[in-house]
Amino acid sequence: MARINILYFLLCILMFGISFHSEAQSRSCVSKNEKTLTEVLQMISKKKAVYINFNPKVTNRIYIKDVSSDKNEIKSLNNLLVDYDLEIKSAGLNFLYISPIQKILIKGCLKEKGLNKRLSDIVVTLDGKYTARTDMNGNFSFSILKGNHKLTIRDKAYYPVTMSLSKINPKNILIKLDKKKVKVLPPVISDVQTEKEKMQIPLINNVVSDSSLVQKPDIPDALPNYYKSNSTYILPLPAISPMYVLKSNLVMWEQINPNIAFEYKLSENVTAEISVGLKIGNNKNNGKSISYLIQPEIRYWLSNSFNGFFIGFHMYYAQFSKNNMVYLFQRRGTSNYDREGYLYGMGASCGYQFSINKHWRIEATAGAGNIHLAYDKMTWNNSFNNKKSLDYNYFGLTKAAINLVYAF
Repeated sequence: MARINILYFLLCILMFGISFHSEAQSRSCVSKNEKTLTEVLQMISKKKAVYINFNPKVTNRIYIKDVSSDKNEIKSLNNLLVDYDLEIKSAGLNFLYISPIQKILIKGCLKEKGLNKRLSDIVVTLDGKYTARTDMNGNFSFSILKGNHKLTIRDKAYYPVTMSLSKINPKNILIKLDKKKVKVLPPVISDVQTEKEKMQIPLINNVVSDSSLVQKPDIPDALPNYYKSNSTYILPLPAISPMYVLKSNLVMWEQINPNIAFEYKLSENVTAEISVGLKIGNNKNNGKSISYLIQPEIRYWLSNSFNGFFIGFHMYYAQFSKNNMVYLFQRRGTSNYDREGYLYGMGASCGYQFSINKHWRIEATAGAGNIHLAYDKMTWNNSFNNKKSLDYNYFGLTKAAINLVYAF
C-alpha cells in the first residue's frame, strides 16, 4: 500500500511539471511579436496536423508576425509571404510545401513614333511602385507575378502611356510614344513580332537587371521535388495522431497483475479505450483463483487525439476471489473472511500523454468515481453453509495508471 501511495505522489508531481512547462512555453511565445518563418511553420504544422516541406536555409532568415493562432492561419501567412515571393501550396490532404511564387518575364522596347528612334533613359513604372529605365537601345524588362498589372510611361517630352498587362504568358512588346505637339495623338501599341525591323531585345540570360526594383532576398527554390536534398527536410510531427494504440499499466505490473489496453481514434479529439487486467491467486477451498477487471472509457483530447491533456468517462466491472482484487485500494468494506464477489461502477478521469519517439509514448492518468461491491462473507467456522451475501458502496479512486504506450 505504501508503494502505491508513492506512485500516486510521483504521478501528481509529473502532471504538475508538465502543466507548468506548457504554461511557461505559452507565456514566452506571447511576449514576442515576431518569429522566424521556421518557428511559425512548426506551430502551424502541429496545430493543423499536417506535414510542411520547406528549405530551412530560407525560412531561418525570414522574420514575420506569428499568425499560428489566427482563425485562417494559412491565408494570413500567404499574405505575409507575398513580400518574399513565397507562398504555401497543398500537395495532398496532410501535406503542404513552401514554393516560390511563379513569375513571368515582361520585355519591351520604347520608340518614338514616326522616327522609329529608340528612346533611352525613360522611366517605366509597373503598378505604380516598381520602376526601370530603358537602356541605350530603348529596352526594359520586369520580372512580375502572374495576374493583372498596369504599365505606365511618363516623360516630359512625350505624352504619357498607360496599358494593362492582363495576359500571364511572357510577352515582347513594342511601345511607340508620341512627342508632345499641339494636336494630341493616341499612342500606338503593337506586338514586336508584327514589326518589320528587328528589335535588339536581349535574351533572358542577358536581361538588363532591374536596378531600380525593390530588392528581394535571394530565395532558392523549395518545390516538392527539392526536399530530397540535404538542405530541406519534412517536419517530424507527433501531432499527427495514429489510428490506434496498445498500452500497459505499469502500476498494475508493480502488483504483478498482467494487463493490456486497446485505444481507437474515433475523431480528431475523441478516442475509445478498453482495458483488461488479471490477478491470479490461491484459494484454500478451490485452489487457483483468477480475478479480473474490464474498464471501458471514452476520452476527449484538448488538442488532438493521443497528444497532450485529456478528460474521460469510464465504466467498471470486476470479479474477485477472496483478497485477490486487481486494485487493492478497492478492498474497503471487505476482510480476509470474504470469499468472492463482483463490483461495478463508473467515474471520471484526466491525464496527459506525450511522445518519446515515433511509436513509443508515456501516459499518466487518474480517476475517481462510485463503485458498488457485492460479495459473500464467510462466518465463524469458514463453512460453506455459513456464509451470507453483503454489499458495499465505495466512492473514491477508480483508476490509477502510468501507461507505456505503443502507437501504430
